[in-house]
Amino acid sequence: NFAGIIESKSIPNICEEMKHNANDRRKEIGLPTAIAVNSKYIAIGTQRPVIQVFDLFGSVRQQLGKSFDEESGSVTSIDLSNNGETLIAGYTNGIIVWWDIIKGTILKSISESHHSPITVVRFVNESSIISIDASGIVYKLNFTKSVMWTNYSVDSECLLDGTAGQILAMHALPSLL
Repeated sequence: NFAGIIESKSIPNICEEMKHNANDRRKEIGLPTAIAVNSKYIAIGTQRPVIQVFDLFGSVRQQLGKSFDEESGSVTSIDLSNNGETLIAGYTNGIIVWWDIIKGTILKSISESHHSPITVVRFVNESSIISIDASGIVYKLNFTKSVMWTNYSVDSECLLDGTAGQILAMHALPSLL
């Protein structure tokens, strides 16, 4: 049997920031399109290629993607790693970007895997993700840090080729090891 208490509360600072972004005439950030939450952060993707990362007190800790061009499109899916150090984001143009939240930098950008809007990106572990696009293509992407370099390589494995149809939702179960 499970017994517990769930408390729901709004974080006023985040609500105010989202209202401000919605009413901003310059449209630098835009309306929210995706959200991810972990034990350290709340990340909100927007119509522009911008992701705002808030701490649990509602303070903006990072704005990722402000230097992206408009061609990246909207943020369509995001996920935060369990350790809270990285974030993965999918965009309407099929690009997937792996972000370092602490430094606010791109660890790896992948444009070769998908040619349709990304519908789901989820961490499997700290260095592997599953990505799904609007045509039903599913990839597992494994990131490897190059020895003596600060860049990452990516190995991709196609899990589903789209013939099964569109996939609407997916969540990766935590590893038992």
